[in-house]
Amino acid sequence: MIIFDNLDRVPLTVADHLFFEYAAQLQELNCTIIYTVPISVLCSPKNPFTQFDGNPHIVPMVNIYEFKRDVWHLNYNREGLEAVASLIERRVDIDAVFESRQELLDLAKASGGHVRQLMQMMRSACQTASTRKHSKINAKDVIYAVKQQQFSFERFIPEEHYPFLAQVCLTKNVSKDDIGQLMLFNTSVLEYNGDKRWNYPNPVVKQNEFFQAALKSALSNNLKIERGQFLAVNQQTFAELITFVDFAEKFTIGFVEINFPKDREILIEALKSHPECQDIQFVTLDFPDSNLRFLKDEIVKILPTIQRETSKKLVLIVRKLENSIGVFGDYPPVLQDLNFVRDTYKKTLPHPILFILPDYALTRLAKFAPDFWAWRSGVFRFKTNQFTREDALAQTLNSEQAIDTLEKPEKQERIDLLHRLLMEYKPTGNRVTG
Repeated sequence: MIIFDNLDRVPLTVADHLFFEYAAQLQELNCTIIYTVPISVLCSPKNPFTQFDGNPHIVPMVNIYEFKRDVWHLNYNREGLEAVASLIERRVDIDAVFESRQELLDLAKASGGHVRQLMQMMRSACQTASTRKHSKINAKDVIYAVKQQQFSFERFIPEEHYPFLAQVCLTKNVSKDDIGQLMLFNTSVLEYNGDKRWNYPNPVVKQNEFFQAALKSALSNNLKIERGQFLAVNQQTFAELITFVDFAEKFTIGFVEINFPKDREILIEALKSHPECQDIQFVTLDFPDSNLRFLKDEIVKILPTIQRETSKKLVLIVRKLENSIGVFGDYPPVLQDLNFVRDTYKKTLPHPILFILPDYALTRLAKFAPDFWAWRSGVFRFKTNQFTREDALAQTLNSEQAIDTLEKPEKQERIDLLHRLLMEYKPTGNRVTG
């Protein structure tokens, strides 16, 4: 057996020349051969699999993240972090080398699961601690080591790559072109796999100012596109809502039906930025507590804390009330109280209120708080943007974990997403009328 090591580090042009133009010659030796190959070659549009017999053995990064394709800032996977940390633990006495275990975990996070990068930063942290006469590696030593790695990437990443890196962060996928191959080769983008293959920017790249500026721009552009699409399919309804909030005075109730949180946030921002609403102060009130019962009392507590803008009409926007309204069961406590104390709302809340709720919650409110529902001055039903619906569907279908294996918060989040999707394809049977 012959092993050709370190070929994964040769320049891209050399790798391309070697593994594509000389693929036949590389396989002519009458023995078992192992070649280390740059991952960028394996992702080339030229398709190296047509040149070589057998499948390549790809060694991905150790996955330290909880993968969600539609979330740009991924949470860490504890099991993955511990696996990366164990690579150091097997080599040194952690208690003797680090001030605390947190420093080790911070190195693991900054590595992105890339073992070579982990070892480089570990060596740098050791040298820094020694130079500074520290008896153990502390948080400042780790920060310095990570910063040096970050600066190293900043020196060689072309400025024009940052918009592409931002897109990788948003889509979890690298482009199949020369820039994509180069980002994989220089490890500014890392590859992970398991049930599915995906990419993510190197953590030390993510924290630099050039990447942050590119990401901010990409998020802003995406929001503008999504907002434009949402308002385009709801042009008439949005115009009616604008007229409603413009003329609403004192205690006035408006119900807004929106099935997905993303569309809800787009609508709120659209209201705040609309030219006809510049004399209106919109204040968003969140009530995510599933055990909420006395809604009016909670709003009354919040009102004195609101910093009023001079000469502007106050309009309250209530969201996340669907958590306490629930999906099943008769007479949820929050709706019982809403119906019972309805007369006191006029006295204690002299402002227009918009209740933003999904289809099922609006139906339950009309059913179990009929007297409060009767006071409505407007009902505005917004259609879901096609891309929002498709993203939600993809998020459900592409999930790596069965719902029964999820922790309670994640399980409830998945159930809620499925229910919102169901409302899209089959609205509540006894849908309320405006």
